[in-house]
Amino acid sequence: MATFEATCTTVAGGLRVVSMAGCEVSTRSETARRLCLQGLGWLWSFHHEEAVRCFEASLEAAAADSASCPLAAWGVAHCCSSDYNDGVFTDAAKATAFCATAVAQAEAGGASALEAALIAAEKVRIDAVDAGDLRAPQAYAR
Repeated sequence: MATFEATCTTVAGGLRVVSMAGCEVSTRSETARRLCLQGLGWLWSFHHEEAVRCFEASLEAAAADSASCPLAAWGVAHCCSSDYNDGVFTDAAKATAFCATAVAQAEAGGASALEAALIAAEKVRIDAVDAGDLRAPQAYAR
């Protein structure tokens, strides 16, 4: 099982994610990988707006290198989808669109088993919340 560990340092104006030890990101683009790791650090620090900026930049870098980065697409979907605790989307259309991108990239063989599992879980959550299923958090957890 993969483990994730973020290292942050204080800089003028706040924190900066320095590294994400033990996390693999499936992409051929080193720039996309670096940006996706930064996004993960912000995501796990509950700074979703900054995480989305990093994930979107990761996807742009991957596209510029004719690559994919399904974990970055998952990251945007996760940040914009319903909050696990209250079921309210921050941006339902964006969550759905980026989840579809993540699914497509994963199905094209661009995701590790862990990334594919995260993407599949996110799709379950988004689909359940879209359908008004109040059990969405439980389905996502499973």
